[in-house]
Amino acid sequence: MEENQEGMAFLRAYRAHPSHYAPLVDHQYRHFETWDADGVKNVCWCAGCVEDSRPFFAECWQYGTATMLTVFISSDGLPMWGDRHSVMAWLRQHGLIRSYDPAHMYTRVERYTDDSGHAFYSVNLVLGDEDHGQYVFWNTPSHSYRELDRLNEGRSAT
Repeated sequence: MEENQEGMAFLRAYRAHPSHYAPLVDHQYRHFETWDADGVKNVCWCAGCVEDSRPFFAECWQYGTATMLTVFISSDGLPMWGDRHSVMAWLRQHGLIRSYDPAHMYTRVERYTDDSGHAFYSVNLVLGDEDHGQYVFWNTPSHSYRELDRLNEGRSAT
């Protein structure tokens, strides 16, 4: 993979040569409405690669006053994260977050299997809220879901 590819460039590279990478969550093919039926506002997304061949797909969304980030990372070959501190350390070590406030670290990690049968970690982070400001500083550029929709025209999740 060409270094520092992210977003649309990364998705194009991944789709051209998926065998060069660990699996990427099938969310890359989804259409995201601005607002869903539960009152969640889909804000932006990003995709890229860490550790040379381990892709991630991140979804930023808002619910009420909180802004959240869900990061999907293939769990193939990764140990089970024991606590939220180890998750945050891994994200920081791999350049996905710049910094975070340990006093306001609201993190949840779950195992997730997508519709293609691939296993992932789903890492949910509270980036911040309107009352208390920002807790986690995401280090990756974000992209409009419209861009993703244009890339996915005529495609569906596999």
